[in-house]
Amino acid sequence: MDVILGIVPSNPVSALADGNLLATVFFVIVFGIALTYVRDQQEQLAEGVDSVFEAFEIGTEAMFVVVRGVLEFGVLGVFALMASGIGAEGIGVFSSLGELVLAVAIAIVIHIVFTYLVFLMWLVADVSPIAFLSGAKDAMVTAFATRSSSGTLPVTMRNADEDLRISERVYSFTLPVGATANMDGAAIRQAITVMFAANVVGQPLALTEQAFVLIVAVLVSIGTAGVPGAGIVMLTVILTQVGLPLAVVGFVAGVDPILGRVATMNNVTGDLAVSTVVGKWNDELDLQNGVWSRDTWKATNLVPSDD
Repeated sequence: MDVILGIVPSNPVSALADGNLLATVFFVIVFGIALTYVRDQQEQLAEGVDSVFEAFEIGTEAMFVVVRGVLEFGVLGVFALMASGIGAEGIGVFSSLGELVLAVAIAIVIHIVFTYLVFLMWLVADVSPIAFLSGAKDAMVTAFATRSSSGTLPVTMRNADEDLRISERVYSFTLPVGATANMDGAAIRQAITVMFAANVVGQPLALTEQAFVLIVAVLVSIGTAGVPGAGIVMLTVILTQVGLPLAVVGFVAGVDPILGRVATMNNVTGDLAVSTVVGKWNDELDLQNGVWSRDTWKATNLVPSDD
């Protein structure tokens, strides 16, 4: 109950200064809704509200530049942290890192298969999961290579247009929003990583604490930037919220590129899956062309021909 009541801040500035993430996110959402309402209801103030939004965008981009600059020198810090940790914990810590990578990869594969392919494509949209994978493969590979949902966006939009045949009226809205807000891969990755951190430092989390980690990971993932390295920044926020030491970040940073790749691939796949469902529901999905057409499947030998 204290956690739920604590989501509503008595002082938003104090919540931001104290690093109270849930209270800060709650205030930002409410304030954003209020600004949007003012813009829509009072035309004379619309230009001013747009200026506020633009100022926030400028601030966000400036912070990305700062974070990228820090990450340029982060490799030295990661080396120092890992050296210190290995000296204290022993060489066996590498086996734990392997288990972390394997756990995240398995969770991502399960999520893609059952949530996107079986549930969304097969049961909800009633289209071929194999056809969807064929149409989304370029974006998935690019996301894995770049670790950036935003950087993959041009490829994702091309797949939506040329391969999956989703109307531009749909994907021009859903994909940019998804590249910013749809970060379920990041949520999975962060939740598993926090459990790993708790085990490494010998502070196993109770069931209620695990549920709290899940809630925080989902909320934080919504605001995670779609750029490489953003996940490690968000991890420090979550570790602080659950009272775990930040020293474990040094271990995770060593395998962060791998974790980021599989999580980003998951995010981009989800963007295309949801866009496909929206297109199907609104008759904005051309099932006669692209990867959905039978001629395409014959040409790629993914289904037998009539002969």
